[in-house]
Amino acid sequence: MDNILVVYSMMDNTSVALAGILRSMVEFEEAGEVDGLKRFVYENATLLEIKTRHVNAYYLNDYKADLIVFLSQHSSSEGIPAFTTHATGNWSDKAELGGLPHELSYAAPLEMLQLLKSMKKLSASASGPSVTYEATHHGPLLTIPSLFIELGGNEEVMEVKSYQEVVSKSVSRLINGDVDTDFSKIVVGIGSNHYPGKFSSIAFGRGYAFAHIMPRYYTSEYTMLEQAFTRSKQKPELAVMDWKSIRSEERDKIINKLNEIGIDYEKV
Repeated sequence: MDNILVVYSMMDNTSVALAGILRSMVEFEEAGEVDGLKRFVYENATLLEIKTRHVNAYYLNDYKADLIVFLSQHSSSEGIPAFTTHATGNWSDKAELGGLPHELSYAAPLEMLQLLKSMKKLSASASGPSVTYEATHHGPLLTIPSLFIELGGNEEVMEVKSYQEVVSKSVSRLINGDVDTDFSKIVVGIGSNHYPGKFSSIAFGRGYAFAHIMPRYYTSEYTMLEQAFTRSKQKPELAVMDWKSIRSEERDKIINKLNEIGIDYEKV
């Protein structure tokens, strides 16, 4: 069983709340501090409190873990309630929110799919929130496979305890192995927008587990696709392209790159 490191940040009130609920669901025991950071342990899982923002927690590469799960808020300017998960990394030459330019972290596609399905099931009775992937974005840059699981919306939304419980319960199920492990293919998504609804629907409908997702506004960075297929806990076997969202001149370059690295693609 994987050693899972669950991380919450004292700079994120929602993150702290999610960790508190998780501790009420899982019998974590206090285990002192490591490098000044509080630690709680339960079987194969460690809950770690950090003082920095999540996106700057590059130092977690020094920890021994098979998977890092970040509990986080996701601010939405429109205040739309959402349960999300995503991999980390920067497609562009900018790294305004941690990480490094043109560098991707290692994704965890099966675990993201498991969390997505858990949140979908648990939120069935919670009116409103959508359940969706987000495109790969921001730091920290990590070589340990990692993912963010987030409650999104405005401050009012992020304080709704029933919503917080959906996220925390999904993580508790992951820790205990009480998740739907079925999947059909591990894939990389290309195209769509920051909230790739089509890819999320395919995940639920066809069992596709997405690793990195390159949104349409970064398809000019097609040379990074090799990173997207190699930096993943489980190896992706296929590219899924939101065909109409990608400009024709970019499609040709993307297809040439996929051919170069020996990856087939599917249009959706």
